[in-house]
Formats: sequence, C-alpha cells, structure tokens
Amino acid sequence: SESGTKNTINQRLEMIIKNVSQLDVAECYYKLCEYDNALQMYKLFTPNNTSSDQYIWAQYQVANCYRNMKKYDIALSEYQRFVNQFPESDLTGQAKWYMEDIGWWKAWSEKNTSVNNQLLTASKKP
Repeated sequence: SESGTKNTINQRLEMIIKNVSQLDVAECYYKLCEYDNALQMYKLFTPNNTSSDQYIWAQYQVANCYRNMKKYDIALSEYQRFVNQFPESDLTGQAKWYMEDIGWWKAWSEKNTSVNNQLLTASKKP
C-alpha cells in the first residue's frame, strides 16, 4: 500500500538522519554556500555536546561563515575570539591570516569608496 511505502521511506530517512552527525549537516550547508543554515548548525555545538576537535572546528567555521557572508566586522571579532580561545590550535595561523586579509580588504574598499565618491563629485560639477 502507498501509506505503507511512505512509512517505510520515513523510517529509513529517520535512520539515516540519526546516523548523520550535526557536523556533517553543517558541513553540507557550508559546501553548498548556504552560510546562514551552516551558521545555525555550527552554533549548536558546545563543549559539552561534542568532542573538543569538533567544537574547535565549529567555532572556526562560524567565523568563516560570517566572512563568506561578507559580514566582515562580525567575522573579524569571531576570528579574534577564536585566536584568544584556542591559541594552540593548528587553525589559529589560518584565522590570523584571514584577520589580516579582512583588514586589508576593508582598508582597500574604504579607500576606493572615497576615491569613487571624489570622482562622482568631480564629474557632477558643471
């Protein structure tokens, strides 16, 4: 029967979902560039509900999500928090590099925005 088939499919899906970790789901969202969804998943990790390696990775990925969403100020503070919280992590060097990169990018875009505004103002003069 059709309802019997649906129940079987639902039971199979439930078994699959039970066997898929939260981290796998978060990573899938991240790889699909669905950073909002990935962010929500990564934020569910606490030191009490996951291994320390997974927790550290999730904290790092929170910052990466914000960077990919172009929310640079939040990303910068998340990377800084990561570096402060996990100075011994092998991801700390990469986090510091992203912090420098964001700093450079922000300076560049602010400089170019002011240059573009000057050009626009100059071009509007009669």
